[in-house]
Amino acid sequence: MQILVLVAVAAAAMQGAPAPVYGPPAPVVRTIPDYAHAPSVSITVQQVLSNIHDGRENGRLSHKQAKELRREAGEIGILEERYARDGLTDDEQAELQNRAQVIRAITNAKRTGVLK
Repeated sequence: MQILVLVAVAAAAMQGAPAPVYGPPAPVVRTIPDYAHAPSVSITVQQVLSNIHDGRENGRLSHKQAKELRREAGEIGILEERYARDGLTDDEQAELQNRAQVIRAITNAKRTGVLK
């Protein structure tokens, strides 16, 4: 009888116990980015879109090139919104900055004729 009571008490205690958590720790979200010196991603994307417009206006970018570059710049903006929903981690911010810098470099290279 005492064993049955002990088993019942142990089972009741275990039901309220939280399940162990496995896997990597959750990413750290910081309110102040470590690289505050970098321009915001949205400003960089706006500059890229302006460069695309200028390149299209002066004939240095074809319609197809401009459309492709606008699409890629838009994807960065969509990613930024998605990441920002629960706060940007340092890794997410760095990824967005890298993507924005790459699209800026590609746009400038195509505008100047370095890339076709």
